[in-house]
Amino acid sequence: MTILALDHGEKRIGAAFSDLSGSVALGLETIEVDDCGGEIEKVREIVEKRGVETIVVGLPKHMDGSEGQRARRVRGFVKRLRRVLPDVRYEFVDERYTSVQANRVLSEEGADRDARKKNVDRVAAQFILRRFCDRPDDTGA
Repeated sequence: MTILALDHGEKRIGAAFSDLSGSVALGLETIEVDDCGGEIEKVREIVEKRGVETIVVGLPKHMDGSEGQRARRVRGFVKRLRRVLPDVRYEFVDERYTSVQANRVLSEEGADRDARKKNVDRVAAQFILRRFCDRPDDTGA
């Protein structure tokens, strides 16, 4: 199964995907958000090109676990995706601290401020995908 993870931000959407085993989270690209909805078309292209069966989307939550305006924006984005890609399975994963982790990794790799800003969403998407792949199986197996 191929899984696409998305870290949705106001300006950019980070994307990562798994190999068929789900054991490796590979950064894919950063998609620019525009006023015309071009990001939906770009996600559709990725899904079709890579044969994605599941899209995992990071859901921003407050520290107390509640959802706010950013979470509503992400849910709206997924609603629009479902219209274009109705046959894909959608999952949400708590994305708290993924950007912090991504910035830390990029800093440790020596990325300057501009490089961190450009790549943080893609790396955060890798952390979101890793969380999804690492969570316990819902089947009880």
